Amino acid sequence: MQTTSVFAVMFTALWLAALIAFIPWVQKTRHPDSKPLGAYLIFLAVFTITSYAIYLVILALQGAVWPGLLETGLVHAIVVIIVCFLPAFLLASWMIARKPPKAPPLDDSGAA
Repeated sequence: MQTTSVFAVMFTALWLAALIAFIPWVQKTRHPDSKPLGAYLIFLAVFTITSYAIYLVILALQGAVWPGLLETGLVHAIVVIIVCFLPAFLLASWMIARKPPKAPPLDDSGAA
């Protein structure tokens, strides 16, 4: 198995572990007006999209600029994980801490 695919499997395993570990964090951090499941689903979506987008950018840069980046050792792998997960965690935490938007009314009594 290639080093990049081993790293992708490790990244995915750590991503799943992080999502399970963040359940109490979401319960504590979410805005009081948001529902627990909705807040967790928002956290899950934002964290997943952001972390994988950053990971794909790192893989593209690794292939173009520094081909041996992921093969150099554990320290580089840990740095890549931190660079992927920290901004994703901060953005997802910010999203769930905001007040949820109010839905527009469904009645058309005011429409002409």
